Amino acid sequence: MCGIAGFVSFNGSVDRGVLTAMTRSLERRGPDGFGIWADEGQGVGLGHQRLAILDLSAFADQPMHSHCGRYAMVYNGEIYNHLDIRRRLQAEASDLRFRGTGDTETLLAAIAAWGFEETLATLNGMFAIAVWDRKLRRLFLARDRAGEKPLYFARLASAFVFGSQINALARHKAWEGRLDVDSVREYTRLNYVPAPATIFRDVHKVRPAEFIVIDEQGEVVDQRIYWSPSDSLETELPKVTGSTDETLSHLETALHGAIRSRMLSDVPIGAFLSGGIDSSLVSALMQANSSGPIRTFSIGSDQIEADEAKYAKQVARHLGSDHTELYISEDEVKKALPLMPQIFDEPLADASQIPTFLVSQLAVKDIKVVLSGDGGDELFAGYNRHRLAPWLWKRLRLVPMPLRPLLAGLVRTVSAIDAARISRITGGRIQGAEGQTQLYKLAGALRARTHNEFYELLQTNWITSPCVFQTSPRSAEMRWGRWSGEGAFLQSMLQRDFDRFLPDDVLVKLDRASMASSLEARAPLLDHRVVEFARAMAVGNGGSLHLNETKWALRRVLDKYVPRHLWDRPKQGFHAPIEKWLRSGPLRDWMEDLLSNQSLANSGVFDYALIEKRLTSFLNGDDRHFFGLWNILMFQAWHREKKTEFKISV
Repeated sequence: MCGIAGFVSFNGSVDRGVLTAMTRSLERRGPDGFGIWADEGQGVGLGHQRLAILDLSAFADQPMHSHCGRYAMVYNGEIYNHLDIRRRLQAEASDLRFRGTGDTETLLAAIAAWGFEETLATLNGMFAIAVWDRKLRRLFLARDRAGEKPLYFARLASAFVFGSQINALARHKAWEGRLDVDSVREYTRLNYVPAPATIFRDVHKVRPAEFIVIDEQGEVVDQRIYWSPSDSLETELPKVTGSTDETLSHLETALHGAIRSRMLSDVPIGAFLSGGIDSSLVSALMQANSSGPIRTFSIGSDQIEADEAKYAKQVARHLGSDHTELYISEDEVKKALPLMPQIFDEPLADASQIPTFLVSQLAVKDIKVVLSGDGGDELFAGYNRHRLAPWLWKRLRLVPMPLRPLLAGLVRTVSAIDAARISRITGGRIQGAEGQTQLYKLAGALRARTHNEFYELLQTNWITSPCVFQTSPRSAEMRWGRWSGEGAFLQSMLQRDFDRFLPDDVLVKLDRASMASSLEARAPLLDHRVVEFARAMAVGNGGSLHLNETKWALRRVLDKYVPRHLWDRPKQGFHAPIEKWLRSGPLRDWMEDLLSNQSLANSGVFDYALIEKRLTSFLNGDDRHFFGLWNILMFQAWHREKKTEFKISV
């Protein structure tokens, strides 16, 4: 795991000081090594910060050059099947010799032998790759299928620049940090900025499963998606059309393969264990493929009722893992809060970023690689919205539009009921501030005229934009056209979540929080073979919601390894009572400072009157507005931290 950066200079000059600064800005991603390479004649510079995981020797240092001398590469990630690729390369060229045992050398040899696009099709891993072709004088960029590893790029006035994080791009002398007003609006709606856009104008993300070719003048000459989870439906559908036992056997085999491949490491490895379905399954299969007790790590808080740490401990005891847990306090959250805008190069309003960072800090004391359960919800329909949205929409269509405002008012009133009462009424299916917020969002979504609009509104924080500028929102339709019919509502939701929410929220949180701790996080549920099988289940027989049960297939596999009573409960996750802490003490001072008229005026983005109205309601005990306010708080904290470094302007 590493950080990469570089540029192609249009005037042919290479400023090694700039290249060094770009690379050094990523040091937490890879504190074990630093390297730069420049070709003065071609105006190219590549930089690399190394986190040594496979082949700890100098043979794995980057930037790395192909044996033929044509290619220079920097790369961030892990190729789990690199030994298979290495054997194939050696079978094709018996005189091929490798100096080291790492995947970087294997990857570069494959590109030299087969070409860039052909090599991408063979890879099983997480990666962000940058390759300079000295013969064609072109730069090749690519990102892994699920988008686990980040890669940003921009065409500036004097150079094309790229990097693992925006921090690196901002170190170039030609950088301009102009906010993209459309992206700010999308952020306030979704809590994150969806790819390919970023919070900055003319700065872009390489999308998951995308490769881009750039010429020496910084022009994009080719840009393609090289994989889609639907590409393999023809071969995967037969696996899910047989009996339930056969389907689950195929899934279990794929999961075992994904876990085993991600246990490849030359340094200590462990797993995040929250006590929920996904992390328990990953930990259980990891233990099943280990000759000794695995290391597991969890985080909790004795100040919240929905704390799953006690369940994680019970699962760990059943598995026999060497378990470490940390119970965080209000004081620890207060200390972590100021670090969030330092860690995240774009604003991200996912409140679980704090516990993810803290559990990473805990784990890195003992291990250097961790497996996580991320991806299970997005692939196997694990959110309540996957189960409820189609059911609600089917009934909402029967309500005439003139009557919907009355229904919306009723739902809005119910959402204001005390959270404990709502939980009792719904049998625990709607809990806490998040449950109240979802009901509040539902009230706003009742205006929808299509099922796609309904789903978008269910995920919208601010229906009336809090921005002082008004623009037309971007089209929400990406690769979802195939699932446009209402009969494919579930498939459409899962595709949207996989294409957007997973890579631009969940995986950003995991990557930045773990990398800030110099910890490599791997997500075995995102193995592309598991992803393809999950898509076939959703398409072939509606299996993602068997008997209206979320993640039923993962539940059945987990049944074989962990007793159901240890994990079968309403989805909770970890959510510290930040909304309570914001109403009192130092966290309140921090919030009111960032949301003051003066602070909002300094950023020049948000309407103080709208913010003040919600803030007053929140301080009076209305938790429904917590997530909307958290959204603005995270932007304001990020803006204050990064304004000078990123030269932020509107």
